[in-house]
Amino acid sequence: MPGSLLQPPVLPLAVAATMICLGAPAVGGQEEDEPDRPAPTPTTSFRDEIDVVSATPLGRTLAAERAPWSSQAVQREDLSGAAIGAGLERSLAGVHTSSAQGSAHQTDVYFRGFGTSPLLGAAQGLSVFHDGVRVNEIFGDIVQWDLIQQDSLGEIEVVAGAQAGYGVNTLGGALNLRSDDGFRFQRHLFTIGTGSWGGQRAAIRSGRAAGELAYFLSAATFDEEGWRDHSPLSTRQGLAKLSRRGDTGSLDLAIDVVENDLIGNGPAPVQLLRLDRSAIYTYPDETHNRLVFPRLSLEKGLGARDRLFATLHYRASDIDTFNADELDDESNAGFDGANNRSRTEQAGYGFTVELSRLDWLPGADNLFIAGASWENGDADFGSSSELASLTDDRTTLGSRLFDPESLVSVATTVRRSSLYLVDNAPLAAGLTLNVQARYNETRIQLRDRLGTELDGDHEWRRLHPAIGMVWNPRPGAGTLQIFAGLAQSSRTPTPVELTCSDPEDPCRLPNAFVADPPLSDVVTTTLELGARGRLDGGSWNAGAFAARSTDDILFISSGRLTSTGHFTNVDETRRIGIDAGIRRRHGRFDWNASYTWVDATFETPLRVLSPTHPRAVGGEIRVRPGDRIPGIPRHMGKAGASARLGSSRIGADLRAFSGRVLRGDEGNLLDEVSGFLVTDAWYETPLGRRLTLSVALENLFDRDTETFGVLGDPAQVLGEEFDDPRFLSPGSPRSLRLAVDIAVGKTSRVP
Repeated sequence: MPGSLLQPPVLPLAVAATMICLGAPAVGGQEEDEPDRPAPTPTTSFRDEIDVVSATPLGRTLAAERAPWSSQAVQREDLSGAAIGAGLERSLAGVHTSSAQGSAHQTDVYFRGFGTSPLLGAAQGLSVFHDGVRVNEIFGDIVQWDLIQQDSLGEIEVVAGAQAGYGVNTLGGALNLRSDDGFRFQRHLFTIGTGSWGGQRAAIRSGRAAGELAYFLSAATFDEEGWRDHSPLSTRQGLAKLSRRGDTGSLDLAIDVVENDLIGNGPAPVQLLRLDRSAIYTYPDETHNRLVFPRLSLEKGLGARDRLFATLHYRASDIDTFNADELDDESNAGFDGANNRSRTEQAGYGFTVELSRLDWLPGADNLFIAGASWENGDADFGSSSELASLTDDRTTLGSRLFDPESLVSVATTVRRSSLYLVDNAPLAAGLTLNVQARYNETRIQLRDRLGTELDGDHEWRRLHPAIGMVWNPRPGAGTLQIFAGLAQSSRTPTPVELTCSDPEDPCRLPNAFVADPPLSDVVTTTLELGARGRLDGGSWNAGAFAARSTDDILFISSGRLTSTGHFTNVDETRRIGIDAGIRRRHGRFDWNASYTWVDATFETPLRVLSPTHPRAVGGEIRVRPGDRIPGIPRHMGKAGASARLGSSRIGADLRAFSGRVLRGDEGNLLDEVSGFLVTDAWYETPLGRRLTLSVALENLFDRDTETFGVLGDPAQVLGEEFDDPRFLSPGSPRSLRLAVDIAVGKTSRVP
């Protein structure tokens, strides 16, 4: 990999110097049509009515009643728990998680049938931004949720649909994560906690402002033995941020440093789970993640109507994996196991510059945005497979003999540039038109370090349009908006997908690559219709959406092992659905409820390899139009309620999901992974002026749950009596978490 993790290239430094020379004493006022975001209130269990929504990832906001798309936001205080994925599922309507890796810190996050995952090879249909920087990684577009420190966040916003303004991967929507700063968080808070399975947590957040300058620090550690066998984890996360605010602009310099050791032992055979739900199949499955992520954000007023936004970033990560598993190749006599190792070193840098203007058309109260972004990333990937022997407890003893065909070393360069335009303008009283367009150009270069088989140069260019309208029957009242939008976005094949697309030569993810023909980019067109409004003490929303994807890229299981398969373009897939929600406050009581129906289906007849499927014919199964895509529940409902009892708070949250199709059963021929209902409860109370006790019970009624299923062959490891090919990822049983917050100095929080 070019340079070390801490060696930023020359270009970002040059751009940083240019930005600083622009003289951005930093932000002060917002335009009159952009009210300040409300300060987070720790006495609510949900975000009040959204006054503004993000028009682009950089933070340029738009009055909510003028946005022709769905949007929701949640404050950090409402993301209970140590894992960010679980907090998103609890707090955001239409979001669900799936644990293919078997770790709460390595979950797949889905919204409207599109997902994002930390696992190489998973279909990535959501874009994720952290302080305006896209954090889908260079190699595979994966999102490493454990690298995002939950304690450092101020707010998370979800923007629905194939938004042209948000760039590649925004097929189902985008997640905007914004870190806190010392102007909003002006206190010193220490947290110590403990919980089930040896969980130990310590965190500190500190912020202070003096005039135009402020700092914010956040650091957290978490250690746990895990509820499943041989599943400990350890996380170390830190953020430091310096901010400047002035009358005409803002400047923020932040850096994240993370080092985590994770164990996710994945799905286990269903017959084994019936004997012991904490049992694992083979172990260990280790991931060691490191991150250095400095970034600079600028906002500057250029006169009364113009505003400049810009970000500059450098992001370097190192992912090491070790997976002890059974041996797929039976030709290596005397060995029945394998130690699969991989290392992915990535370094990327880039910038985005955006200029916005209010009222650029005479007599029109409109907002116009023009922007450009550029990013360059380099990744080195290497993997190997050591022949090993399985022990009686299903771990491995290495032989120091390596399968020469398993050796992979490939260098990847990804360059992406974009130009985009957004215009939001009123057509008449109460009627607003929103148009967007984005042009993307992506180039991927692959170079095989062990030969030439994996060499390749790939390029994609595409223009994405979007149009939408909002009607407010009572202009100025803001009590009801009816909206409709049509938008398009795309994602390009990742280096992993490009080198693993031959059904005759399936890959062992993430440790094997072959020379294959290129794949087409995925194009998604979304139509959304909806309405939203405000109630006395609350808000409501209802809508419908339809997303059609052409040349969708899916991973098709095609081997005896659960992670063996290949990628293929599917001519057409479809996600259609409805969603509805309501939030209310009645004195001391808050409550909310939401329902989402998603029908994610194949719309093209297929024949796919699935050798372990019990109803396969010649190792293949037939997929018909209308068959459901694996892993996505059709129905999900959520409800929550809380009450203030003096200075204390008590609450409960409920989540219900219908069944999910197993991966490897794309023809929908087998029973689904069972649906489930889970209830969580929590309580907060002060213990004096400076101490606050928090108690959380997750899975209060100790329900057995499974969030992911895949087909495999357990017989070689467990014996012939284990003949059920279904592997499931079990959800955690009832758990208890205790935490004490210790406040030092002033405890104010301001907008």
